[in-house]
Amino acid sequence: SLIESQLFDILILGHTHIKRIEKMGKTLVLNPGSLNRNFFSEKTNEGPCVIVYDEKRQMAEFINVNGNMNSIRL
Repeated sequence: SLIESQLFDILILGHTHIKRIEKMGKTLVLNPGSLNRNFFSEKTNEGPCVIVYDEKRQMAEFINVNGNMNSIRL
C-alpha cells in the first residue's frame, strides 16, 4: 500500500469517510471523514467535517461543519 511503502511524508485519504490522524513510520495519514451526514451512524455522534493541516506548525485540525474544532499537534 502507499502507507506501507513509506515513500510519502503525508497521505490525505478520504475513501473510508472515517476521521483519522495517524503517524505510521515516517508517513502521516490524514482522513477528514465525510462532508455528508449520511455516512455517520447515530452511535458515533460524528458530524460532517473537513481537515486542515498546517505544515509549519505540524498541526492537523478537524473542523466540523457546525464550527467546532479539534486540534491535534503532531
